[in-house]
Amino acid sequence: MSVIKAKNLGHRFGPRPLFQRLEVEVQGGTCLGVTGANGAGKSTLLKILAGVLKPSEGRVVLHLDGPPIASEQHPLHAGCVAPWINLYEDLTLRENLAFVARVRGLPKDEEHLYQTLKSVRLHHQSDKPCRIFSSGMMQRARFAVALVAKPPLLILDEPTVNLDRWGREDCRRLVRQAKGRGCIVVVASNVAEDLKVADWIISVEDYAPRPLRVERVFWR
Repeated sequence: MSVIKAKNLGHRFGPRPLFQRLEVEVQGGTCLGVTGANGAGKSTLLKILAGVLKPSEGRVVLHLDGPPIASEQHPLHAGCVAPWINLYEDLTLRENLAFVARVRGLPKDEEHLYQTLKSVRLHHQSDKPCRIFSSGMMQRARFAVALVAKPPLLILDEPTVNLDRWGREDCRRLVRQAKGRGCIVVVASNVAEDLKVADWIISVEDYAPRPLRVERVFWR
């Protein structure tokens, strides 16, 4: 089974520790919710779990039904929806998806690209350059780019920002589908509806210079 483990995790910016001694394990088919005040370290934690930021202390280990994934390969197994993820705005949406699929080593499959776009309700916008998209459409496009390679690790940082009611419902549907196929999901948000898809939650205490306090809340 796929699993991601954070061991004795800590991060600091200069002399100020953001969080310390975080221990967490998320298995495939489950979703971890992350909450906390602005500046508490939610986005930083998600970047570390995605493998795009090295922690100041501790380590993150990703297993995909086998030995640990090499740290330099870790980001290639993660799909991210986050403010820090940018699309190539001069490319069309389909071209953005095709580029990501090619980087991930997937065979060219126009039907798969179409179905991915359809899942986020952007299949009618596939040949338009991303620079003309509204903020809500761009957020949907981030979902498409994150999901096109069917990643075993899905990282969602404030996933429903700029989305309308239908977009928020689609977000929860896509998370449930990802869990259903055994994906590891991590969602950072302070929106209660976003966290309903989580199986348990950690709350990051704001600017704590002491060990991170972790609260676990089981939805069921």
